[in-house]
Amino acid sequence: PSGKEPLLAADRITHHPVGARTEALLDRYDIRYVALFKGYPGAHWRAFDRAPDAYEKVFENGAVAVFAPR
Repeated sequence: PSGKEPLLAADRITHHPVGARTEALLDRYDIRYVALFKGYPGAHWRAFDRAPDAYEKVFENGAVAVFAPR
């Protein structure tokens, strides 16, 4: 998708990984993976790691963590 809405949705998901609004956005855009750069100060990848009921970690190395919504 293009435009403003998908960018705002991505921002919402990376800053608020859990919640009804986030779940709705994950469904709306059919998001199957969330890839996070560990060094990026705007999104805290550990928030996804602390939500095992909402996300499964499918990949991790020193720079990147990838989570799949449950």
